[in-house]
Amino acid sequence: MTSTTHPTPGRTLRVWQFLAVVIGYLVIVQGLAIALAAGDDDRGAIGSVDALVRGIVVPVGIGAAYVLVVTAFLGKWQRLFTDPRRLRPWTWWLVAALGLGILAIANYGGLAAAGLLHALVLLVAVLLVGFSEELLFRGIGLDTFRAGGRREVMVAVWSSLAFGLAHGTNAVVTGDVPGALLQVVLTTTVGAVLYLVLRVTGSLVAAMAAHALWDFSVLSTQIDLSNTHDIVNAAPIVIIGILVTVMFLRKRLTREPAHAVGAKIDEIRDAIARLRAAATHDDDAPRGEVADRLARRFEGIDGPADARAAARDALRLYRGGMGSFSDTGTAVMDAAVERLRRALERAV
Repeated sequence: MTSTTHPTPGRTLRVWQFLAVVIGYLVIVQGLAIALAAGDDDRGAIGSVDALVRGIVVPVGIGAAYVLVVTAFLGKWQRLFTDPRRLRPWTWWLVAALGLGILAIANYGGLAAAGLLHALVLLVAVLLVGFSEELLFRGIGLDTFRAGGRREVMVAVWSSLAFGLAHGTNAVVTGDVPGALLQVVLTTTVGAVLYLVLRVTGSLVAAMAAHALWDFSVLSTQIDLSNTHDIVNAAPIVIIGILVTVMFLRKRLTREPAHAVGAKIDEIRDAIARLRAAATHDDDAPRGEVADRLARRFEGIDGPADARAAARDALRLYRGGMGSFSDTGTAVMDAAVERLRRALERAV
């Protein structure tokens, strides 16, 4: 039997590999920021166009290129930029609340005084930050933490914590250790809200935009440190308010009617049948046995919790090993494996 080789669905990093990528990004960004600010007594300030270019635009721009190279190596653009696990429609109010917070916090007077060029360079800077950090933490990071079949709440926690801890390295640039520690706490919570934006919209680009606009609003209050914009103190209130709302209403985020859960299970069973057919076509006994095992696992599913647990168990097959989905080999098997992955992810 002749089989046609086909690219795999993409590579997945292990947690330690993801952390190594994060460290590499931080070394690039913070190292360049320090080097370009050499001899500047006010490192970390953004009160001038030159400071923005040297402190953010150039370092983060190069960091963004680095993240793009990693993403290209992983070879899963669509998977990183879209999320099928969308939350219920009412959660758009959470995104709206974030948007209102962004509008309320921005220092319009300070931006006007700084001038159009300064505002435009600041916008470019935060767009680069939003793009690179969301692709790194909410793109590659979520894909990494989900690969082991972890509960989605822990995926959110670990990715947000990694995001927050990464910002602790700002102490190296600014020299303000207490301020950096506070930033770790605040950015961890912001990371959780940006995770929600991704889950609500299903789009990493939306999370990138929200990240950039949030940073633009907050950083606009730091343009003139001699004339502070006190309303920025409301920023933590906005973030905490959103997270508290989610905590109280968490059972309503993803709860689905029974027929919706049944439809997802039917989709998984159909995908398993296609996997078995692909295994027969390719004369692939190990994956045929995997298909049989999965079929037994998804018999007699008892409710949404059982369905999610079974789907998480099945997703571990994408980590590697005999009969796994880490190297499909043929176009037929690749299509079957990818179809099953999408069905499983929608059920988690």
